[in-house]
Amino acid sequence: MPAKLPVVVRWGDLPLDMTSIVGKFKRSAFNAIFTDPERGVAVGHWEVEHGYEDYGDFPQAEVFYIVEGMATVQTGEGDTAVGPGDVVLMLPGRHARFLVSEPVKVFYVTSGAQDIEGMQEIRRQAAGQ
Repeated sequence: MPAKLPVVVRWGDLPLDMTSIVGKFKRSAFNAIFTDPERGVAVGHWEVEHGYEDYGDFPQAEVFYIVEGMATVQTGEGDTAVGPGDVVLMLPGRHARFLVSEPVKVFYVTSGAQDIEGMQEIRRQAAGQ
């Protein structure tokens, strides 16, 4: 039986209790509102400031919905500015850099991650939680 989840989760309802362990950011804090370990799925909020993370070498796909702030997605085809209302798709094998030059709030969905619970525990420890 699935856990009883709230129907609505507002920004700030849950602590941002994890941090990026591969990104090079001034600050990176996120949570997981929902996790399905069997499918490698996680959904949550991410707040990030100044820096970057490279994508393409991970087994999972990630979707970002930009809620607030501006960032740049850099690929071999060029740079694309993204801001509120934009959706960014990071796919395995497609190399891209998510470059943040001002504070950004992102709603994210990760799919296909291996050992998502183990990775979340590592990220919580890195955040000091």
